[in-house]
Amino acid sequence: MPSAPSRLPAILAISWLLLISVIVLLADRGLLSPVYQYIRLHPGSDKLGHFFLIGISAGLLHLALPHRKLSFLPFSPPLAPLLIALLATLEESSQIFLPTRSFDLLDLTADYAGILFFTSLSSLLLSPKKPSP
Repeated sequence: MPSAPSRLPAILAISWLLLISVIVLLADRGLLSPVYQYIRLHPGSDKLGHFFLIGISAGLLHLALPHRKLSFLPFSPPLAPLLIALLATLEESSQIFLPTRSFDLLDLTADYAGILFFTSLSSLLLSPKKPSP
């Protein structure tokens, strides 16, 4: 059985994804009015939220699944950021059909930028440490 420290990335990733799921559910039901008021008063905060919430999801999941790759392609991209990108694309696209939400391509762009940034950051954390001389 894996030790507690080795399970920590998975626990963090699952917890974070559950938090995001609750946020999406509340938004879909139109229950985030105070958040929307804040966003209207602070331009760019929505995009920063997308960048950090979705990006951190990708980074944490990449830490939890460090060696999982899609190897059936001509190249082998890591699985975690692709899963998060797929989920973010589906979630943003679903807003087209919801009266309480609105699709925004810039939100999706912020999602992708966060995924790239935090996956790169987590890759640095996963890279082997060079021994000190």
